[in-house]
Amino acid sequence: MRKNALKLLALLAVFSFVAVGCGDDDDSSSASGQCEEGFEIGPGISDTEIKLGSSLPLTGNLAALGVQAEFALEATIERINSGGGIAGRTISLTVQDDEFNPEKTVANAQYFIDQIGVFGVWGSIGSAPTVAAIPLHDEAGIMTLFTWSQDTSLFDREAHPYFFSLNPSGYKQAVAFSNYFGNKFDY
Repeated sequence: MRKNALKLLALLAVFSFVAVGCGDDDDSSSASGQCEEGFEIGPGISDTEIKLGSSLPLTGNLAALGVQAEFALEATIERINSGGGIAGRTISLTVQDDEFNPEKTVANAQYFIDQIGVFGVWGSIGSAPTVAAIPLHDEAGIMTLFTWSQDTSLFDREAHPYFFSLNPSGYKQAVAFSNYFGNKFDY
């Protein structure tokens, strides 16, 4: 049940960006509910496709985690696309190996921005790689979607307005954990 709720939230986030981009200048939506033919809403979204990238450790010490993450992302995309996509747009995913190396993650981010033209980078793994790449994401105005990262600096909405996570920071998890056990047991 929780997995389905998380998938729904991710879909709603992407759909909301697509819906906002299809409105006229007066904020009303177009009569057909579709964008004009050939119109690109923003980076990585056209009238037929939403492009995403993911920088994952497919080799190296965390390869097992990266390979499973890629499998999960691909399965989610297949399910979305087989159901008609999002507002008629299919999702495409380009995955690059970063070996859990921040320098490679930065190179991958530059590739996603310059070569692929992605809407967002989705599901990347690790705080150090994400912290290294997020300045490029922010500067390019692309989304950093649902990374597996704990660094509290990522959650600064003013510094990183395009960062979205369903995973609370490690600090917030530790506070919640200590509050729970502090209230549950009288030490």
